[in-house]
Amino acid sequence: LNYVPVPFLFEFLGNDPTTASSYAAYLNSSWHVTDAFNINAGVRYTKEKKTYTYSRLNPDGTPNILIGSLTGIAGPYKGHNFDWRLNVDYRWNENLMTYATAATGFKGGGTNPRPFNPTQVRPFGPEKLTDYEVGAKTDWFDRRLRVNVAAFLNKYKDIQVTLLACPDSPCAGPANAGNADIKGYEAEIEAEPVRGLTLDAS
Repeated sequence: LNYVPVPFLFEFLGNDPTTASSYAAYLNSSWHVTDAFNINAGVRYTKEKKTYTYSRLNPDGTPNILIGSLTGIAGPYKGHNFDWRLNVDYRWNENLMTYATAATGFKGGGTNPRPFNPTQVRPFGPEKLTDYEVGAKTDWFDRRLRVNVAAFLNKYKDIQVTLLACPDSPCAGPANAGNADIKGYEAEIEAEPVRGLTLDAS
């Protein structure tokens, strides 16, 4: 492997064993309040553990002159996360159903897989997301026209990015570096104006 395009200096045999475990428990429930109104809810708890052991050896088995001090060092990470989801929908008639959803999710954390020195063997936390969505699903003209619309807001927290510089030296390690919102609208249209001809748009 090669960290950076500098011949010989950062080239090494890559053999980094990683042990990982993840356990989760979840509960989901659906409540049909009426024939038209439904509530769905769920929770999930996740616990994860990872250990990354570094090996930075030259092809002849000797430690690499620049990053060989990492050989044998283990980088541990452990974390847990609680997520939930809530969805409600209401069918107004045979042609119109509206819904609203809120949910959370995450991308697991870990340990820097590309440190340049032992001080860069650091863990990084999970990236978290909270999602909100409202929408409607409709059928028209004896189901020859279907129109689905939605609006959404995704709120990200502790986004995982790769650093290109560290205070002590160059680096290429993941870190939790900020938050972001993504918002938007979407529409899907499916039409069958005459039998045998289908039109789709989104």
